Amino acid sequence: MRKLAIGLGILMMLAASGAEAFEGWGPRAGFRFGGPDQIVAGAHMDWGAWENGFRLRPMADVGFGDHITLLTVNGDALYDFRDIAIGSDAWFYGGVGIAIVTGWLDCKNCPSDTRTEAGINFILGVNRELTGGNQMFGEWRATIEEDTFLQATIGYTFGN
Repeated sequence: MRKLAIGLGILMMLAASGAEAFEGWGPRAGFRFGGPDQIVAGAHMDWGAWENGFRLRPMADVGFGDHITLLTVNGDALYDFRDIAIGSDAWFYGGVGIAIVTGWLDCKNCPSDTRTEAGINFILGVNRELTGGNQMFGEWRATIEEDTFLQATIGYTFGN
């Protein structure tokens, strides 16, 4: 299952990189809580704004802490609420996505246990346009699956 989850994540990132609307990629980091409490680090790709403000932002991250390691691969569809601007260069966004979550227990006396589950994401965030086509964002994400959790993340997108 671990190889399957990693393979799906790599495939999603490669598919995104060939898209015509590709706008950039970047790192993301944050905290996960409500299920396991973890520090999270990962990467995303931005397929850019399509008709009427919709865009795709697939991403993968790894969470460490609470005696478990979680690899999460997400395919998120987002909508930019540019009518609700914060100044001239920042706006809110929201969306939903599919999550594939694989977890490994990290303790000496625990049985060797690996689980993979599918879930759904609900996302709210703020995006800010920077110079050179780069962007910075902060988002809240709720992932609903067997072990529902919340995640607060900041990220940076290097423009295309």
